[in-house]
Amino acid sequence: MKKRHPVIEGTIILTLAGFLSRMIGFYNRIFLSRTIGAKELGIYQIIFPVYLFCFAVCCQGFQVGLSQLIAANKAANKEGNVQYLLKTSIFICCTLSFFLSVGLFYFSDEISTCILNMPASSLCLKITALALPFVTIKGCIQGYYIGCGISAIPAACQLIEQIARVGSILFIAHTFFYIKCSGAKLAVTGMVIGEAISCLFMVLFYHKETNVKKRPEDRRRTLFKNFFQISLPLSGNRICLTLLQSIEAIFIPKQLVLFYCDQTIALELYGILTGITLPFLMFPSTVTNSLATMLLPSVSADCEKRNYTHLNRTVTLTTYGSFFMGLLFTGIFFLLGPWLGTTIFHNMAAGEYLKILSFLCPALYLSSIFTSILNGMGKTRSTFSHNIISIIIRLLFIYFAIPFFGIDGYIWGILVSTFALVLLNYLEIQKKM
Repeated sequence: MKKRHPVIEGTIILTLAGFLSRMIGFYNRIFLSRTIGAKELGIYQIIFPVYLFCFAVCCQGFQVGLSQLIAANKAANKEGNVQYLLKTSIFICCTLSFFLSVGLFYFSDEISTCILNMPASSLCLKITALALPFVTIKGCIQGYYIGCGISAIPAACQLIEQIARVGSILFIAHTFFYIKCSGAKLAVTGMVIGEAISCLFMVLFYHKETNVKKRPEDRRRTLFKNFFQISLPLSGNRICLTLLQSIEAIFIPKQLVLFYCDQTIALELYGILTGITLPFLMFPSTVTNSLATMLLPSVSADCEKRNYTHLNRTVTLTTYGSFFMGLLFTGIFFLLGPWLGTTIFHNMAAGEYLKILSFLCPALYLSSIFTSILNGMGKTRSTFSHNIISIIIRLLFIYFAIPFFGIDGYIWGILVSTFALVLLNYLEIQKKM
């Protein structure tokens, strides 16, 4: 019997879980847009830059570095090294997340007023701080499973997280708890509950699996050094990128106010675009994101073994597959965008934005694939510089175009920056191949 390819098998599992999660998530978006309104949805979206920045500092780069190292040590049958690397990453990331959670909780008023220019988001930031330790522990264990080529457990926890999030939001919204937890606070509370429950399940899965403890085959000092040599540049990249993305997200509502001269309208448009249209556009990327997740350890292992024939075949197939999938959904969203906006979200603007951004699909779906391939090849500096260029292009559009053209200026910036990112990544991959 022919053995299934781990990348294909893992992609299928993650994709199925991703589709189910996004379907549940879309129901959640529809429910929230009708329950809390576009303005509160905008407040909910505006706190995410701060949350994602904290996550980038305490986990994201370490998670990717852990996956790469575990893939390499698994290929060399060094199980003791794998266990040590996971424990080390959890300790480091949990320590960082604790200090960030405390800082975010106690300085939420200053952040919401001075940085976000949105005092109403202060309580949401306090609630968000509670999620950081859970998402950090879950992220480390997820990085371990992805490095091992096991996708079923991360997929299951993804579903558990989404079900817990939406279930808690529905429960609160239909009980007396909604009096104390209305508006954007409802969405944030659901997020924290979802992260906590999925983290608990991830820990239980790992604890049940690892019965035998093994000593590391290599020196602990060497493993510790290797972990930081790979993870610190990745963390630095993610922190810089997330910081720029946070500046971008904070500036958009401010620049929209300059054009529309009304903060409520600016928040509503920001909420519609980032909370409704872009998530809808990203729905098919469940396939490419799952593929990108499984590609990184596969490409890393191929580079470690110098199996360039298999590497070349993997890159070619994933590139063509993602591109043609993007063309397909460009046609779907262009033709059906206005109908989807008015029928599902009861919002005509969301449908029009979906139609305009439909041309983004091929580049959008390829970007995650190319970034994962380059990271697996060890070209983290290239992905970092390319992402910086892409974000700078968007910031220029935000600063110069939005005050004159409104939300259309930001849409143009998304289109130009995404195409630039994909082109730069493609040229780098061709050079490496």
